[in-house]
Amino acid sequence: MAFFLAAAIAPQRGDNYRFVIRTPAGDEAVVFPAGGPAQGDPATTLGRIRERGRLGAFLADRVVRIRLLPEGETARRFTEGFTTNAPRALFLLVPFLALLLKAAYSRRFYAEHLVVALHAQTIGFLAFVPGALSGWTPLTLAGVIALAWWTFLALRRLHGEGWIRTAFKLAGIGAAFVLALGGVLMMVATLALLSI
Repeated sequence: MAFFLAAAIAPQRGDNYRFVIRTPAGDEAVVFPAGGPAQGDPATTLGRIRERGRLGAFLADRVVRIRLLPEGETARRFTEGFTTNAPRALFLLVPFLALLLKAAYSRRFYAEHLVVALHAQTIGFLAFVPGALSGWTPLTLAGVIALAWWTFLALRRLHGEGWIRTAFKLAGIGAAFVLALGGVLMMVATLALLSI
């Protein structure tokens, strides 16, 4: 996917020839560097990708459409798509967090873990607001620490386990959740890029 993003924003150079694609609106002539189909040439690369079937054709057309957008429009559309879908995707992580809590504390009902997960996500959003508004990294780090401390105290109080046992369980739950969060945000970014 990084290749397609790089190909979309790479500067054009030299004389031009036409690379024609089919779009729902009809044929569009797209300008690419001249010199014929040389190895590493964007047109040749897109041609090879296009030959890989429907997915290849879709991806090649997507790269060409991104290149045709006015300057700054690609970033605007990507940001809009990402910010629209990220909150929905994060909401889907609440049941996953509850499952992680259920795995760590199996004596409780899943519904109880779901309530804790909802509270943890709410506290997390509130903790990250100052860093998000200011763009200052220390505030974001303070939000992470505040969320981790709140979750640690909540789990210790709810389940009555010792400090060390709670810390180990929280570390495992946190690691699994961060991996899932990274994967979900990567999917949201990919969908935002493909929807441009």
